[in-house]
Amino acid sequence: MKRIFFFFLLLLGFFPTINAQSQRRPVQFSGVVISSDSLTELPFVTVYVKNRRSGTFADQRGFFSMAVMTGDTVVFSALGFKDALFVIPAQTSEEAISVIQRLEIDPVTMKGVQIYPFTKEEFKDLFVRTRIPDDMLARAQKNLSFNPYIPTYADPQMVAITNAAAFKDYQWRQGFYAGTQNGMIPMPNGLPIPTTLLSPAAWYNLIKSLKNK
Repeated sequence: MKRIFFFFLLLLGFFPTINAQSQRRPVQFSGVVISSDSLTELPFVTVYVKNRRSGTFADQRGFFSMAVMTGDTVVFSALGFKDALFVIPAQTSEEAISVIQRLEIDPVTMKGVQIYPFTKEEFKDLFVRTRIPDDMLARAQKNLSFNPYIPTYADPQMVAITNAAAFKDYQWRQGFYAGTQNGMIPMPNGLPIPTTLLSPAAWYNLIKSLKNK
């Protein structure tokens, strides 16, 4: 008799739980996921129901929408952010619930990793023993010693250009000072001046030399 009475009490204790589960109903759950610091939308956040294989992803604007049941716990998860939970009210009479869910940043600091095909000792040994081909070494020395933008007087082309300029300058001077004795008149202060300003031949030679330039 005691066993029957105890079993009856257990059934009475389970009745509220069974009744509450039977009252669960579907709700359309939607919203936008944003960052807590910048308040910008977070794209592609994972949104799923805890302890149940159902969920969705937020789109590129952080918007999501999914069907849940009253009393469900929804988990928001994104890389670099702390997980957030939202509990759907069990006694809600709403058919749709919208939220703006904020996620806090969860920075993860990792040490830098350097990947080598050898150990440090092997790399140093190989680097020291590496022989550079003669053609590559000669090419590097040539590139370092020659600057095409600074021609030297050892260049035959540069020598020809210099000689041509000097010859034209000589022709101009000969025409400018033509018709005078040595082309100059001494002055009291010792500075010579040309005396060809009134010489037609000098002007002719001057104009001719200018045309040849």
